[in-house]
Amino acid sequence: PNPKNILPGDLIIGMRSSGIHSNGFTMVRKVLEKNPEVLKMNLDGKTVPELLMEPTRLYVNEVLSAIRTGKIKITAHITGGGIKENLERRLNPGVDAVIDRNSVPVQPIFRLLQEIGDIPEDEMWNVFNMGIGFVLVVAAEDLETVQEAVGEGFIIGEITEGNGKVKWKS
Repeated sequence: PNPKNILPGDLIIGMRSSGIHSNGFTMVRKVLEKNPEVLKMNLDGKTVPELLMEPTRLYVNEVLSAIRTGKIKITAHITGGGIKENLERRLNPGVDAVIDRNSVPVQPIFRLLQEIGDIPEDEMWNVFNMGIGFVLVVAAEDLETVQEAVGEGFIIGEITEGNGKVKWKS
């Protein structure tokens, strides 16, 4: 993968996280201290504690499979700092990444925490990534090949001309 190869029109593929991972547990603890009844709730057939303790997903096999296609322009593991900080580190200075928040199927645990904790949308994206754990950038014509290689992934944005920044569309 080489950031110099990124061009306007390339697509940004998001891969789902398994949940909260290790991001934002300080915030989760504060929300739960004020709203302990949430621990008795169920979402998607699991209790909130089960969702919060979901093991962190590892992406190594899927990402190696994608890299073997020779079609990956860049990868970014989305950890603390969110999509913005982690993807900006990988962009070249001639392009921006425009992320469409509406294209991300946000897991219910994130919306629950946002609602009961009265957490602003931007902070949710920065702290929790809203369920995106890994990002790949590919040429539009290589999308299907890469999605087959990773067995998943959905378009969360595109590359435009710019100055190496992540921007939000929503």
